[in-house]
Amino acid sequence: MGVSHNSVISKNTQHLNIPGISSVIINGERAIRIEAMAKRFITNKYINCLHNICYYWNNSYYILDTLIGHVVIKQRDDYSMEWTLTDTSLAWLFKKMHLNKCEDGYVSHIPCGFWKPIATLFGKKSETLRKLVYNKFTFGGKSQDIGILNTILNENNINLCA
Repeated sequence: MGVSHNSVISKNTQHLNIPGISSVIINGERAIRIEAMAKRFITNKYINCLHNICYYWNNSYYILDTLIGHVVIKQRDDYSMEWTLTDTSLAWLFKKMHLNKCEDGYVSHIPCGFWKPIATLFGKKSETLRKLVYNKFTFGGKSQDIGILNTILNENNINLCA
């Protein structure tokens, strides 16, 4: 695609920007801080999707931030995002990511469905992402773009383990 996905990140590296959410370290572990009042006043659909993704997918803030730093994702001024690899690799990433669990051990219900916040944020169709992730010929790590994602995530100590 003509985009360099080097593992070296410079001082000028772009980072994930979500109003009302910031990264923190708690007891040596990566975490995010969500301003409780910020969520109820969100009118931007892309910021709303980012809040939902950070709430429902484990480590999603750090995964998105890492991929922005490697120019796999480009965040626009309106907070929407551009995925620079294949749609299959986007579907693969979110299908492989762990969903956060409720206190009773069950996975939280995602409002409007699993693919809705992803599709809205990246300007894709939910049905397309759902079909791509289950296509036997493209799912399962055979795509070159999935290999690029795996390399970047591994080099940044991010394990999807789903």
